[in-house]
Amino acid sequence: MLSGVVPNAEYVLDVIMKYNADIVVPVLPLSFIARLVELSRKYGFTVLLARMEAIAQTTKEKAEKLVAEAPDRRTMTTYADGSVKVHEFKGFKKIVKVEVITESW
Repeated sequence: MLSGVVPNAEYVLDVIMKYNADIVVPVLPLSFIARLVELSRKYGFTVLLARMEAIAQTTKEKAEKLVAEAPDRRTMTTYADGSVKVHEFKGFKKIVKVEVITESW
């Protein structure tokens, strides 16, 4: 696992190459993920997206209980407004392309 400041996708690529990783599951800005997908074609690694489903919006105490029931696949997030959500891991999807389409606003 890599954590901390990640300045760009090439930094992640260096870590991938150092450890000869076959699979990467990034939690990064979309532009970094898009670049990793491009680099994956050249360097032969797979970029996966962890699919998480929100299963509850509740109190912190209830969220902690839900997570404790299945800590291997559940996590909780506390938001700036104080709300708490529990998410459950549902599987992986391979990212094959990242495309951003914009329009004037």
